[in-house]
Amino acid sequence: MGMAERIKERRIFMGYTQEELGKKLGLQKSAIAKYENGRVENIKRSVIANMANVLECSPSYLLGWADEISRQEESPEIFRYYESLNTCGKQAATEHVRLLTLDDKYTRPDQVISVVREPEPDYLAPNAAHLREGADAADQEYDDKEIMDNDALWKK
Repeated sequence: MGMAERIKERRIFMGYTQEELGKKLGLQKSAIAKYENGRVENIKRSVIANMANVLECSPSYLLGWADEISRQEESPEIFRYYESLNTCGKQAATEHVRLLTLDDKYTRPDQVISVVREPEPDYLAPNAAHLREGADAADQEYDDKEIMDNDALWKK
């Protein structure tokens, strides 16, 4: 199956008319018809990339270089972000990724990192206890009811 047939197949699968696909790509309906009829062989790379994105497939699939429709292996989300950056942004992004690779917590495969801060467990909460004056620690063991009922403890 050639590129023309693949474009038409994906357009129909996605439920778009030629006019709808053209609008999504910023092209005329006639351009889409020409692509699907095979009258245009040299489609710009940017148009193929945008078309693959809209048709949810890889550019390689549209070009007939791959049989799999999936675009995940060719253009992970980070690549789409990267491609939207200017030269300075691309250099900064590359440096940030390089720095991440130097930290074991980002490169160790068995390491699970949570970006959500979990609440502290109750057993880690502070629990203050003070000794009465002149008493040994062994004498200080009371249950809650005994402490609340014992006025002598409160008058100190």
